[in-house]
Amino acid sequence: MKSATGSLWRGLFAAAVTLMLLGPAPAADDVVLEAKGYVVPARQVQVSPSVPGKIVWLHEKFEEGQRFKQGEVLARLEDDEYKADFDKAKAAVDRARARFDGLDKAATPQQRAVAKADVEEAEAGLRKAKWRLENCTIRAPISGTLLTKKTELGNLVSPTAYQLSASLGDMADLADLRVDINIADLQIAKLAVGQNCTVMPEIFGTDPTYLKKHRGGYKATLDRILPVADRAKGSLTVRLKIDKAEIPPEEEGVYLKPEMSVLVWFKKGN
Repeated sequence: MKSATGSLWRGLFAAAVTLMLLGPAPAADDVVLEAKGYVVPARQVQVSPSVPGKIVWLHEKFEEGQRFKQGEVLARLEDDEYKADFDKAKAAVDRARARFDGLDKAATPQQRAVAKADVEEAEAGLRKAKWRLENCTIRAPISGTLLTKKTELGNLVSPTAYQLSASLGDMADLADLRVDINIADLQIAKLAVGQNCTVMPEIFGTDPTYLKKHRGGYKATLDRILPVADRAKGSLTVRLKIDKAEIPPEEEGVYLKPEMSVLVWFKKGN
């Protein structure tokens, strides 16, 4: 009797600690597994130039944590050389077209074919020069938050050169997040794709502002079980998808940040 009473009090104490530190956990009979994981962006993209050059203008808000819309101008490269190449290519097109238009009736079919090919080659050169010039303007590849800043005004950047920065930084949509968890292979049979889960960030478990908004954590589903096991750990990685509706725009990057640790409760059924 004494042992049973002690077990009861220990269980009540553990439940009270969980409630105090991490808000109300799901009911024990509704949970098949509890595990710890880490937040990752669904898609992390490099802000990379398509052409090499020196940065002559950088967005004043180009700092970690700032959000940008897709297509917003983030930086500009020095473009004098690219403008000169564009003007040269345009002049080559004008000359080739003039030669083709200037052929008289005595021109042979072969001469006409050669002149036409010259026009097409010059036009291809103009398209390439235009593409290089336009890519001196570097735009946000997605709508999202700048995670890392890897360059400064005046730096040289190149997508291919060795020992030069290949990107300006990394961006991700912090409303579209996943959670990666290593699950012991003996436990994996308890899980299935589509399974409902609850995600709770550990560091905000005692934060009253957070708990007022997300007392029960975030809703998520088991999105996939990765196809390769870790033989050293005897585990498989599973990836959860957090419901985007749970993260309003004003909370992007506030309570859930990449690489943050979270507790996850896997629920029974779907």
